[in-house]
Parts: sequence; C-alpha cells; structure tokens
Amino acid sequence: MEYLFILDFVDSRVYKYKVSNMRSLEYEDFIIEKGHSLSMVDWMVTTNPDILSGRPEKDDKYKTCNNCSYDILDDDGDVMEHYC
Repeated sequence: MEYLFILDFVDSRVYKYKVSNMRSLEYEDFIIEKGHSLSMVDWMVTTNPDILSGRPEKDDKYKTCNNCSYDILDDDGDVMEHYC
C-alpha cells in the first residue's frame, strides 16, 4: 500500500490518501481531481502511513543551540558556527 501526502498551502492542511502504484502524471491528475491546485501544494508518495512531527527526543544526531534551537551540526556531524 502506498500513501500520497499533500501539503496544501491554500488551507494550511496536510492530506493523506491511500493510492496504488501510479506514474507521476497520474498522481498529479489525482491531486487535481481531489480539488487541490498543483501550484499550491507539495506532495510525496511513501509506504509509511505515519506523519512524524519534530525529531526523536533521544537522537544524538541533532544538537541544537540552547539559546535559539538552531541546528549546530552540519550533515557531516561537525559543529557549525552561528550567532544567535
């Protein structure tokens, strides 16, 4: 089973639809048929039905500044300089 997630900027909502394997243009037709505007959405297809918000609480991959919550590790795990 696949799921199509649509982030709709018109109404500031996230939609989830169960879909079967489609080609990219078929997804776009489906999005339009559901009443969304392609120019006002971001979308993705995944097999994961869950919406995850935020980051895992005990994930050492992410380290943030205590003052501003800015991510202070780059993709290689090196500490980045920033000024808050």
